[in-house]
Amino acid sequence: MPLCLRVLIAVLFGLFLNNCWAGWDTWSDYDKKLFIASNIAIAADWGTTLDIARNPTKYTEVGPIARNVIGEHPSVSGVNLYFIARTILNYYTTDRLQDEYRTYYLIFTTVDHGAAAIHNYQIGLRI
Repeated sequence: MPLCLRVLIAVLFGLFLNNCWAGWDTWSDYDKKLFIASNIAIAADWGTTLDIARNPTKYTEVGPIARNVIGEHPSVSGVNLYFIARTILNYYTTDRLQDEYRTYYLIFTTVDHGAAAIHNYQIGLRI
């Protein structure tokens, strides 16, 4: 990935993190814990998906959404951009949902990405 793209991503991610905690105070403690768990699951999925990108002749992306976005044989930069966007989307979706839906969304996200990471690990992918 070119240096200018890395710098741009770092700056945008920094701006994102600066705004992140604005809605955090209105979330329940349970939702805060679920949000952290969902990001851990996303990070585990991200790490194992990077292993797919590093071994394109051995593995393919099978997740239906990710496959449509980053392709069957994703590049490392494609995986990184996808998961950076996914992490940002996770925060904004969580923050914008009404309280009664936020918990369900976070549980779904944690299970979805956690299951993907477990599947990836079981087939030999590593972070």
